Amino acid sequence: MSEIFPRRLGSFLAFLVFVVLLSTLVLGLISDGPLLESMETIVVVLASLVGFLLVIGAILLVGVLCAFVFARVISFVFS
Repeated sequence: MSEIFPRRLGSFLAFLVFVVLLSTLVLGLISDGPLLESMETIVVVLASLVGFLLVIGAILLVGVLCAFVFARVISFVFS
């Protein structure tokens, strides 16, 4: 188990770095200013990724809690 988690975490971090660098490169190419001005967009990209992950986590948490409550209610009704 301890070997699986770092592999998944490492691939996630590599994907995150790839997305940030790619978005910075694209924004640097399409913007009129130099690349250093578009580097501040890294903050926007990171904030949007963190927000996306938090929304997905909240949806999964609510889904698991609802499934647990439904299972308890069904087992109570049919017991």
